[in-house]
Amino acid sequence: MPNKKSKRRVVITGIGIISPIGAGKRNFTDALLNGVSGVKRLENFGGAKFSKAIAGAITDFEPSAYIHTKNIPCGRSAQLAVAASDMALEDAGLTSGNFDPDRTGVIIGSSVGGLQFYETEINLFRMKGRVNPYAPISIFAGAVSSEVSIYTGARGPSHTISNGCTASTDAIGSAFRSIRADETDVVISGGAESPITPFIMAGFRSIHVLSRQTDIPEKACRPFDALRDGMVIAEGACMFILESLKHALARQAPIYAEILGYAATNDAHHMLRPEAGGKSVARCMTVALQDAGIGINDVQYINAHGTSTIINDRIETQAIKAVFKKQAENIPASAVKSMTGHAIGASGGIELAAAILGMENGFIPPTINLENSDPECDLDYVPNQARKCGFDVFLKNSIGFGGKNAMLVVGRYT
Repeated sequence: MPNKKSKRRVVITGIGIISPIGAGKRNFTDALLNGVSGVKRLENFGGAKFSKAIAGAITDFEPSAYIHTKNIPCGRSAQLAVAASDMALEDAGLTSGNFDPDRTGVIIGSSVGGLQFYETEINLFRMKGRVNPYAPISIFAGAVSSEVSIYTGARGPSHTISNGCTASTDAIGSAFRSIRADETDVVISGGAESPITPFIMAGFRSIHVLSRQTDIPEKACRPFDALRDGMVIAEGACMFILESLKHALARQAPIYAEILGYAATNDAHHMLRPEAGGKSVARCMTVALQDAGIGINDVQYINAHGTSTIINDRIETQAIKAVFKKQAENIPASAVKSMTGHAIGASGGIELAAAILGMENGFIPPTINLENSDPECDLDYVPNQARKCGFDVFLKNSIGFGGKNAMLVVGRYT
């Protein structure tokens, strides 16, 4: 079901993922099917002020186990990105010798980039007066895509999109457009983020967006639940191999899905509060569907942004109803953040992988911790258990600080 205006169709042929609920497709898929939470208590983190801090943390990531080189990047976001890219290339059956590096791009979403590495280095500088020579260049989010380009040998366009919560969705959308416009044949795209630091946690705490229900960490993130009170910060990376259909078919590559459409809008309203009623969110969904050349009756699943914050979940619900009208009652939607937490710039990529793997394996990922009905969030949010259900077309929503909205329409390849 390609966009009629498109010159080239774009497909996904490889997935690499490292998340709080599992690394690799199989572990990640099993966790989704079983409704596993990756939110946990942080030990030895930030002193007494953070004694109850929780996050969707990855505790078993050892870069050298994934990255086959001595030149391991400094920042954890870049390490995660390189590792997930290596996994995605292997999954797609691509190696450095069988793709044209000049026609291969790298477009990655990362909001905080190397801030975690920089925060550590700032503390060392204050104590010892020394500066790591990589610190000035590794703090930039742009270093994430550069490290992946260096590691993979991809010499095409190399961009990091630092759009907060929509970053990886925008990155994948940009990769889609690059291939569709015949600027590239292959793009390594997705998101990587490691924002679990005392400074970032304190910052989010100061604007009152973090959940205070920390006594049972795995229950804290509860999108669309009446008792939700905030999000849970997380880390992770998910990278995809996007190719033109012609390129993928020529090498007989496995095809997971086809990207049908993409759109981005902005509320132009406030840095923290989304616009009441979700008008711009709804417009973004509508434009994405138009770009895909499909109607509201063609969408069979919505992978929701679902942050577990009071206002955002309500507004996303309103926007879905505005776009899909009566049909909204019949479309299952679910929030993967209930299991992973909110990996900021990497969240869109992680959630896209969840939807694609669900489509491939015949199930819809659940919204766990959805135990109390909220009359303002009254759609079918697939509560607590994965649902066996086949679907062929879905919408991926991402909604971010600063009024940013990004949506992807994805379908089973036919």
